[in-house]
Amino acid sequence: MLPNMARPAQTADLEPYRPALERWLPKADVRRPPGTVATFDGLLVLRVAGKPVRYLIQEKRHFRHLDAAVIADQLIRRRAELPREHTGHRILLLAPHVRAYRKRDLLRLLDGLPVRVAHHTRIFGAYDNIIARFPRLGRLLRGLLHAAERTPLRLLGLSHFLVIEKT
Repeated sequence: MLPNMARPAQTADLEPYRPALERWLPKADVRRPPGTVATFDGLLVLRVAGKPVRYLIQEKRHFRHLDAAVIADQLIRRRAELPREHTGHRILLLAPHVRAYRKRDLLRLLDGLPVRVAHHTRIFGAYDNIIARFPRLGRLLRGLLHAAERTPLRLLGLSHFLVIEKT
């Protein structure tokens, strides 16, 4: 999609992401975007030290076929076109199906962008499909793997979780 092209009227369904978002940011409020930021798929509001921190949410289901630098540039440009009260919001990109990257490959994608990586870790999935079929086994597996995220075994996690700040 080119930056000046209109987005489809329908926004992404963010419900599949709620369990992960609630685990990562338990006190965050995820909502539909108000009219002024309707070019994004959602708005996440988190209170930090009593002050609201807002993230504009964008889902990219086919991210594996796109260039990360182009997407980042597009989202930053789209945010800059918003009314002044929204230009300071951070951006949260949800990309459920991406190609496999090593840490150095991900960091190389960010080279030359005005950003810094504030935090990087790896995480395991939520295993919702296994839990739906085998509830006890699925919850046990998820509990064990989520506990492993706090150990050196996190290197076996398939998903990277990065907090990237604009510099």
